[in-house]
Amino acid sequence: MAAPHTTPFISQNLFIYIAISLLLPMADEGAAKVYEDIRNFPTDEKRLTREYHLRQGALRGLIVKPGKQYDLQPVEMFLGIPYAAAPVGHLRFMPPVSAPPWSGVKMATHFAPVCPQTLPTIKKGNPPSLGRQHYLHRLKPFLTQESEDCLYLNIYVPYRGEESLLLF
Repeated sequence: MAAPHTTPFISQNLFIYIAISLLLPMADEGAAKVYEDIRNFPTDEKRLTREYHLRQGALRGLIVKPGKQYDLQPVEMFLGIPYAAAPVGHLRFMPPVSAPPWSGVKMATHFAPVCPQTLPTIKKGNPPSLGRQHYLHRLKPFLTQESEDCLYLNIYVPYRGEESLLLF
């Protein structure tokens, strides 16, 4: 009696690994394009959200309608909202302290600096790393502004016209 034909375990895993590494850049392409659109988004009066009042002060963000190719609903986007005081000086290595209040209306329309970090090095030409290389290449522009003062939130809320709520 002949033994049943089996595919070696290593070749199955290798096939899956290569397939994922080839498909990952395509799956991530849509998200990267949305973020590129956000970075270049004009901030005129028609696209600003209504004013929200928080403990720290008033806040306005952007109303974003992703392109039709994404099949996504509009969102209210609030970028760079401080959630704690900057961890510098006497606050370094201490528990977070509430963000100080601001006067006037804070325009939450731009990404805040990111925390200092080092991007991982990836060996060129390694097939499983090609998807990760592509991803890091697109991510790099968002990591150009680094600062220890990096305790900020980006908040995305479904846009529902005047009924939209931003709760803190």
